[in-house]
Amino acid sequence: MAAWTGHHHRPLVAWVTDIFPIDDITAEYGTAATSVRAFYYALANGNGDEAANFIVPEERKGPFSPSEMTRFYGSLTESLRLISITPIAPDTYLARYRFRSKTAQCDGRAIAKTIKRDGNNFIQSIQALDGC
Repeated sequence: MAAWTGHHHRPLVAWVTDIFPIDDITAEYGTAATSVRAFYYALANGNGDEAANFIVPEERKGPFSPSEMTRFYGSLTESLRLISITPIAPDTYLARYRFRSKTAQCDGRAIAKTIKRDGNNFIQSIQALDGC
């Protein structure tokens, strides 16, 4: 906001609303977390085609089809922002993210289960915990 009282000694005043630790993504190299992170980064860019590459082929339908992911995540008023990925089991990760659509804001969490096939890590299932 612009400064508007004598207490504001600079032309711009800002309030901190959230503080999150920065993930050291190099620590997850060689794990399935890289696939989960790449999936959410693709969604952040509204790129369902790229996001689908990280999902097992048999699940790339319905809401996980490339066209549906592009349609939904590409039309957000505030793009998805991945906040963190936390391992909760060797093949399972808790993802925290935020986005805003035309009708609602989502501060969400999801559990992503992964599977390794032919040397590649894929997301086998995603369970949204907060309804978004």
